[in-house]
Amino acid sequence: MTGARRIANNLFHLFSGEAVSSGLAFIITIWLARKLSGEGFGQWAFAQSVVIYLVLLVDFGLSTFGVRELARKKQQQSRLVASILNIRLVLATVIFILFVCVIIFLDISP
Repeated sequence: MTGARRIANNLFHLFSGEAVSSGLAFIITIWLARKLSGEGFGQWAFAQSVVIYLVLLVDFGLSTFGVRELARKKQQQSRLVASILNIRLVLATVIFILFVCVIIFLDISP
């Protein structure tokens, strides 16, 4: 397969995956809005936004910089992947512990 054809094939798969993902997200959002009350959907949206911010903190740009470093240093891939995974695991653990502490001390009723 030529380079241009491979790039076109990869782009097609990326675009089609994004379209399916967006369509499913749209349908699920409509379904949730109908099943939950207005208050329930608002609580769901708030919880989802908090989780998304926490995921951004765990990523911390490592996906972008990690891929760049992996592309630059191909001979050290296994060491770099292990380092990136360890950093993300430590970040996730710290953020999870902080999140649990905040939830415990906020004393939110169910």
